[in-house]
Amino acid sequence: MSKELKYWDGVPKDEIADAACAIDILDHCMWKIEPYLGGEMIFELGCGNGRLISALAKQYKGSFIGIDFSENMLSIAPKVKNITYVLNDGKSMPCGPDLFDSGYSMLVFQHVTEDVFSGYLKEVYRVLKPGGTFRFQFVHGTENVFLARNVNPQKVVDWVAYAGLQLIAMEQDEKFETWKWVTCQK
Repeated sequence: MSKELKYWDGVPKDEIADAACAIDILDHCMWKIEPYLGGEMIFELGCGNGRLISALAKQYKGSFIGIDFSENMLSIAPKVKNITYVLNDGKSMPCGPDLFDSGYSMLVFQHVTEDVFSGYLKEVYRVLKPGGTFRFQFVHGTENVFLARNVNPQKVVDWVAYAGLQLIAMEQDEKFETWKWVTCQK
């Protein structure tokens, strides 16, 4: 993970604001995530510079926790009254058990190794309340390069089950052909 952290902490702040998430991708992801949010406590795993979480937090009254491993990214995240940003170690979620009603992650799992991906799903299980929902996106395929790791969908199904989560749905994204969206529940 140190190679990835070095990359994200080294990107100049003005470039992050311009390139971290194009507005059409942001709108698309909001549309794919919003129906699955609920409850008073919501987290975003890999919130980066806070573009998605800040947009969602303005629409919901609940408390949001944005989790990321890059101090650089968190330093430019918008300060919104119902968001708390938390720095993590790139492998775990520094939150108590059974805390969140729902959570989501986008544009994260293609940047991490398989062991981190499956480990995060175990962490999601730990921090979700019983009945809590987690919605996430990953890239399916077979080629792996720095910051663009592809995963076989069956592996994701296996990791979800191994983490103790119940798979609710896995669907193909209609806009981005290599994306899959997964909904699971504790």
